[in-house]
Amino acid sequence: MTVPTLVVGVGMGGIRVVQTLAEFVKDKGEVGDYRFIAIDSSKKDLQDRIKSGYNIIPVGITEEGFDVEDMISKCQYLYEGAGGKGVGALRDRVYGRFLLDLNMSKVGEAVDASLKDLKEKWKKERGEKKAQIMIWLVHTLGGGTGSGAFPSLVVNVHKLAKEILEDKDIKPYIFCVGVLPSATNIKDITHANFDKRYLANSYSALRELELLANAKNITLTQFNPYGSNPEIEIMERPFNRYFLFGIDEDMVRRLKDEEAEAVDEYLTSSNKIIANMMYALPNYPEGLENLWRDVKSPFIAFGESELLVPIEEIKRVAKENDRLGKTVEEEIKKKLKGELDLVVNSSIGELNEGFLEDKCKAILNNHKLRGLSYFIGKSQNEFNKKATKAQTDFEDGVGDVWDELEREEWAKDKIETSEGLSIGDKYEKIVDMLEDRIRDIEKTISSWISEKLHPILRRMLNNEKGKHNKTLNELSEKKDILDKLKLLKSHIDSNLCKSLRVEIGHEEDGVSEVTTHIRKLEVELEKQYKKLSEEGGDRVVKLGIPEEKANDLTMIEKGINVANVESVPDFIKTFNIKDDAVEKLIKNRIEQADDISIRVGIVAKEKEEKEAPSKEFFILCHKDNEATLGKHEKAFTGWEKERIITETFDRGKYVFVDFRLGLHLEDIKEYKYRNEEYEDGTLAKTTGLKEDIGRIFAYPEWFMDDENVKGVYKKIIQ
Repeated sequence: MTVPTLVVGVGMGGIRVVQTLAEFVKDKGEVGDYRFIAIDSSKKDLQDRIKSGYNIIPVGITEEGFDVEDMISKCQYLYEGAGGKGVGALRDRVYGRFLLDLNMSKVGEAVDASLKDLKEKWKKERGEKKAQIMIWLVHTLGGGTGSGAFPSLVVNVHKLAKEILEDKDIKPYIFCVGVLPSATNIKDITHANFDKRYLANSYSALRELELLANAKNITLTQFNPYGSNPEIEIMERPFNRYFLFGIDEDMVRRLKDEEAEAVDEYLTSSNKIIANMMYALPNYPEGLENLWRDVKSPFIAFGESELLVPIEEIKRVAKENDRLGKTVEEEIKKKLKGELDLVVNSSIGELNEGFLEDKCKAILNNHKLRGLSYFIGKSQNEFNKKATKAQTDFEDGVGDVWDELEREEWAKDKIETSEGLSIGDKYEKIVDMLEDRIRDIEKTISSWISEKLHPILRRMLNNEKGKHNKTLNELSEKKDILDKLKLLKSHIDSNLCKSLRVEIGHEEDGVSEVTTHIRKLEVELEKQYKKLSEEGGDRVVKLGIPEEKANDLTMIEKGINVANVESVPDFIKTFNIKDDAVEKLIKNRIEQADDISIRVGIVAKEKEEKEAPSKEFFILCHKDNEATLGKHEKAFTGWEKERIITETFDRGKYVFVDFRLGLHLEDIKEYKYRNEEYEDGTLAKTTGLKEDIGRIFAYPEWFMDDENVKGVYKKIIQ
């Protein structure tokens, strides 16, 4: 069991991470150890992003239910001219703070209930063990809601955690994640193709974080819509650690211009990076109290990469291989043709729909889907031939009898008056004529004058009667055969394999539908073969297998049997993957996690300056896969590392998380460059805020010495 954990996301970026992590832990059967709160200023975003069934409490911090203009006029910290937004904070950080204060009672109730729930869970499941509860707060730094609400939120959560937990000897650990917007060219944002307010907002948010991280007698002034305005004296840092993760806003804007789906994919990938890191820390084997004890600064940047081993994928492919069966080559074709001959040559009396369905089932059992597809395709051809021959035999038979009757005196007139009839109508006419003729003969033979009939004439009449009966029987038999074959052909064309829908998985019956369905399965399987061989790149790399081997994967037969592949060591052994190939991939993952493109830019340190931030790696994997890491220890040479081993983690995945520990805000390029621009006035011009640049600060009472702040926040000064 992991440390009981509360995850609070505020703003759009925060609630997206909440949903991602909730899905992540539910997939591992651990959602019961977590409680989630999603806070946003848009009810629609909460409805669209947050799903039910994940222990997530949605909390809307909106204007709804308030006389907003009246509240704005009474709020002591808003700038002059502030007005209602309708929905959201619209990148106005101080308005995000205001929306949180309006709805603080709802937020407090959700946090209070979640912490008490986790407290009871700890007491019930952990007993007298040293009690810990982890609290995550996730937000973005560049927007309005998450960025502006965060300082007030973390202070209030810290206060509640101390009140609810510490009196019960439960130690709360408050870790925070801030998503930092960045530009492709961090130093010169003049040509950045997105709203530069994001960068100005993130700068002011970092300034406020810096004060919280070094809290010494600062005061948080809150606005209470229901009474007097409370103040909270901040005597200590309200969080233990603060993790920074960078997003390239230039890339997001380019992707939006080119393809909306690509934006979602990029952000989803970013959310997964954050979720993987957040999942790893509560599983730290030495306990949270010992995590980075000697690292004084709370600020940490991180990156992440994954190594996937397609254990479940090879099993799915193997099952589909087994289901489809071997490719139908000459030896199998010969066997199937023999089975088909038995069917085609069966007497017409034996042939029926049930017979055909049973035969298809037997073929499916013995030769799988590919064999069945070949068999029913050939069956359709043979029964088409058989039905065509029966049609010809029937038409020829009717034609011959018709011509013969045309020469008979007793039938000639009726034939001549029946021109233009179809074969079917001719058949019915022949039956009527012959049956009438037979009745006439029988009447003559049985009448009173029959005693006077000459024996030769009697014999002639009996012979004629016998001939007509024979003709009727022959035509009837031909018609019965034709009718039965037509029914069978119709069944083959439209209903064959109806009894095998579950086994085959098709929705429409008949040869064409079934063979098309099987062909689609083959095409999809070929795509899966290719995916197994693809190694990927950037954040996620896969230990693939050659495409030609995928065809031999099986769960039940000879070949590459993967039924017992349950771990990465099993996978490596089964596919005879060389050690140097595995080690190369591990090194690649370390380098990728460390790559500056997926983490916060760090300022290079001069030799005479203090030491650069230290590095540490966490490797997250299933316990059955730990042996592979042990075998490749030298890949981690030069790195401090910690293995996070669980029994619930994905058996086909390693996650590498790179931490840059002991950061100070001046180590971060975004902070350093924006601070220089703020001081020399460039940021005010670049963002278009000009004399209103002071509005980027959401907590003006902390910056009363700043002329820009004093220029716009006149109410709080008074």
